[in-house]
Amino acid sequence: MNAEELFHATRPPDCPDPVTDEPDGEDQESGPVEPSPVGLPNEGKYRQLSGAALQAEQQGNAARATVLWKRAALVAPRPARPRWSGDTSSR
Repeated sequence: MNAEELFHATRPPDCPDPVTDEPDGEDQESGPVEPSPVGLPNEGKYRQLSGAALQAEQQGNAARATVLWKRAALVAPRPARPRWSGDTSSR
């Protein structure tokens, strides 16, 4: 049995045809998002991605928000290393 036969054999009667969206490379809500290379901090890209993630969350799109938060984490600016009393590198 091929995929088409299986699909039709297992569909409930009077079920509407599935609707698929063809990916066009652009997010309709926030425009195209191109991830920066992994490991290179980019504050501007981080702010753009985290803002888009917040917007997706507010619109109830948890999956999109998760993808955007992951991309934002990859380009997040690195915090300055805190100096603590055991740090002897400056002595």
